[in-house]
Amino acid sequence: MYGKCILSLNDLTRTVCCDVPADRAILIFGITEWCNYDATHKTDEDLQKCVKARNDFAKHQIVIDGKNVENVEQYRVTTDFYNMTFPKDNMFSTPAGTFRSLLDGTWLMLKPLPVGDHKVEVHVVQIIPGRESDNLFLNLIYNLNVTAPSIPK
Repeated sequence: MYGKCILSLNDLTRTVCCDVPADRAILIFGITEWCNYDATHKTDEDLQKCVKARNDFAKHQIVIDGKNVENVEQYRVTTDFYNMTFPKDNMFSTPAGTFRSLLDGTWLMLKPLPVGDHKVEVHVVQIIPGRESDNLFLNLIYNLNVTAPSIPK
């Protein structure tokens, strides 16, 4: 149905359509925030505050084939500290090098879905008092065409 994955963008909605083999689990994220040591984040405490500064204000909903995932907040975790290496001229405009980092977010690992069409929706509203430039209204829609796994020759 979908062929190659495509990405459609507008101000509030991102839609991804793709084929997924029926024997594959699917990782879906709700909210994420990643921070690393830089000019403003110089300590582990700075990183811990950074990854929670926006996520603590986020309200989100994940819907799979029309069914709301209950208590989605229970899937929120903060990683252990780790090192992240950035190459020169990377997409984040981060200087090249290896930096101590931390990630906070909500993720769901979906068991393999049955063959057919499926829709996963992630809705996020993040309103931060006094920091309107950080407010976020986002809808992610994953239209998945789950296909029978191919038989190796």
